[in-house]
Amino acid sequence: MGTTLSLQERTTDKSSPVQIQESNGEGVRRFDCGNMGDVIDVGPPRPVPFDSLQSDCSKLIRKKLNIGCKHAAEVVTCGEGRRRMTAVRPQLLFPVDDVKLLLSDNAFYMQPKHDGKRLLIHKNGSDMAGFNRNGNECEIPANIRTAALALRGDFLVDGEAVGDMLHVFDILELEQSDIRRIPYRDRLVKLLNLLASGQQAGIRWVATISGPAAKQMVFRQLRNTGAEGVVFKRIRAPYLPERPESGGDYFKYKFVEAASETHAKKLVAA
Repeated sequence: MGTTLSLQERTTDKSSPVQIQESNGEGVRRFDCGNMGDVIDVGPPRPVPFDSLQSDCSKLIRKKLNIGCKHAAEVVTCGEGRRRMTAVRPQLLFPVDDVKLLLSDNAFYMQPKHDGKRLLIHKNGSDMAGFNRNGNECEIPANIRTAALALRGDFLVDGEAVGDMLHVFDILELEQSDIRRIPYRDRLVKLLNLLASGQQAGIRWVATISGPAAKQMVFRQLRNTGAEGVVFKRIRAPYLPERPESGGDYFKYKFVEAASETHAKKLVAA
């Protein structure tokens, strides 16, 4: 049994499902387009490596989102023992090795980068699902699941799981509404209101710093205390899936990699 990723148009009942079947590292695919509920046959599918197929699906989803589509309610169906892919595509950060301009730019927030595992949580009533950085369905630690159930309403949040604590930094959906397109600043406000809706100890908001002076001070503190790094997010940016080929509105800077690169340059110079 295959997996179906579906994107429903905003003003029509058309959808663009992608059917995936995987076996022994290879898969077949169908890129279809038609009315919701129709059975569309596009001919014999062509086997391709599963990793290549997953990349093509990501490109298709990104293209559809960019022209105004939204995620359909049906997320995933999957055969026993097969890789579980979903229509949830996390946003990935673009790495940088110089942060001087980002530290001084009022258009960007700064946040500490936690050294954990990416975890998105979708809650719909009493149903809950977790997704990793690849958009694959994954387990939710028990303490984090209990915390999410304590929060009011339905939502899809994005964060980093460190042990039994989820450090959340974004919200993509709220009460059945897709809010990926609204500015990050406004999504943060909705995220804070969500976290205030229930008493729990397993989900924590990621500290968000604005203003050049405050960012530079916290940057030095994090670097001196051995933190993994920092991320920069444009205040007015929407949430877009995957990582841009260059630039973009969301960046990451790792202290460890930067220190290693500086040390290597000193050795070469010597």
